[in-house]
Amino acid sequence: MDSGYKVGIQRHNQEVDKNRYILDKIQNCIQFYGKHNLPLRSHDKKINSNNKVIFLGVVELCKDLDISLRSNFENSKVFKGTSKIIQNNLLDCILLVARKKILLELKIEQFVSITVDEATDIINMFQSVIVFRHEIKGQPVEKFWKFSNLDGHNAESLTSTILSEINPILKNTQNKLIAQSYDGAVLISGRKSGLNTLE
Repeated sequence: MDSGYKVGIQRHNQEVDKNRYILDKIQNCIQFYGKHNLPLRSHDKKINSNNKVIFLGVVELCKDLDISLRSNFENSKVFKGTSKIIQNNLLDCILLVARKKILLELKIEQFVSITVDEATDIINMFQSVIVFRHEIKGQPVEKFWKFSNLDGHNAESLTSTILSEINPILKNTQNKLIAQSYDGAVLISGRKSGLNTLE
């Protein structure tokens, strides 16, 4: 290899390392939001607004504490990490990694239970959330799995949604599922029309 080619590879690798470092800092900011149940964005998205988006405010704080992060935001023409697209892609990656970890945990656990909550949002859209409950090293844990939009506000729709999510996860080990609980859905508790009557 000639020296020019080696120098090109070195520069490329340095740029990749720098971008990974910046990406890691932005991911840490996003994880901070998740841990503290903060909204990632608000309605006012202007950078120099008095009511800054919370995310940009935390990124600003990190820039004040980290010279390389500040340098990247001031000089980079391509990657800053504050666009909605980048934030959404990072959230998708975090969710993918979290789900893989949950699947590995569920695979080795002897028993699992689920909690399903169902609610209607402000535009009258029915949604459910599935949470897995199990234990890790003797400690009970709850792991969020997914929000799902429901086709209707009835037991059949909720049952179909739940089964479409948990059947692929439990596969041939349905006997692991030892408990189910349903919060927030009055219609599912009826004797003749509730989820417990459906299979």
